[in-house]
Amino acid sequence: YEKIKFAIISVFCIQLISSFLLGILFFVLSNYLAINYFNFAEAALYVKIYVGVIIFSPLFFSVKAIFQGFQDMKFFSIVELFKMAIIFVITFILLNLGFQTLSVFIAYLISIIVSSLFFLFILFSKTFPNFYKIPFKRDGGILKKLILFGLPILFTTLSSLIFGYIDTI
Repeated sequence: YEKIKFAIISVFCIQLISSFLLGILFFVLSNYLAINYFNFAEAALYVKIYVGVIIFSPLFFSVKAIFQGFQDMKFFSIVELFKMAIIFVITFILLNLGFQTLSVFIAYLISIIVSSLFFLFILFSKTFPNFYKIPFKRDGGILKKLILFGLPILFTTLSSLIFGYIDTI
């Protein structure tokens, strides 16, 4: 389990760092994007709220992937449902309070934080209770395998995004 723990922490750290950098980029460019891309100055606030979603996404998707990796399909199958239920309830409440379009962005941010923390607790108490007892040992071989496995996926995803949206530029 030491190698599994190292792999989980490594992947999470890589995802967190990259999403944090992407979040900073979007936050800094939010006013520019709002005016020049969305043609709506108030969209800067929406972009800034969504930065929170970008930053917390690695935690949510890591927890979900760990459930799948440990074949705990009971929790894996309800993670997304739980998040969507929170989005629905919070959006409904905020719409009734007059938040309009902003309610969806706030609900999405709250849902990803609440879902992540709730299922992280379940992960460490039910699925992988020995996580904190297992020593953390750095393993360069696993890190190298993770990076070599991930780079082609990264390039394929970036290429798909570029070619998929090239006609809209």
